[in-house]
Amino acid sequence: MGFYAEGYKLAGDKLVKYVNEQEQKQDYLVFPIVFLYRHSIELWLKHIIELGNELHDRAGRFPTNHQIEGLWSQARMVAEEVWKDAPRDELNQLEEYLSVLHNIDSGSFSFRYPVTKDGEATLSRISYVNLRHFSEVMEKVDALLRSISMGLAVYLDYKRDMVHEMEREYRGG
Repeated sequence: MGFYAEGYKLAGDKLVKYVNEQEQKQDYLVFPIVFLYRHSIELWLKHIIELGNELHDRAGRFPTNHQIEGLWSQARMVAEEVWKDAPRDELNQLEEYLSVLHNIDSGSFSFRYPVTKDGEATLSRISYVNLRHFSEVMEKVDALLRSISMGLAVYLDYKRDMVHEMEREYRGG
């Protein structure tokens, strides 16, 4: 799933670069840009949850909803289980960023559709997105989520190696 998260993030980066270099089309491209970054975050969170479940031998896969706050709550729990001394300041800052994004687009619809299924405007609470600032914040968010994911993957690889080694020794060879 990390490849998907990376792909959406890279696509968002490319569009931001285009807007910054061309100084045009921001009013049109803001929607796919924010959606791409948001979807990347959602996928990183689900990946972290999935890795944590496997690492701790918990049944189930990642959640199938799009709720950033709920996904973050589960992903943070995974990070704090694995790293008891996790840097709380960084996790709290990450939570603040994700909370803002969740409040603007809780269900992943606001930057995909102009109206809800009930006919309500999806972005009635905001009038402007500073893409340069937004992309800078998304860079920080991506770096933190990627770091958590990579750390979990290393632990999981280590666990798999240990299990494999134990099975091999049990079989006598």
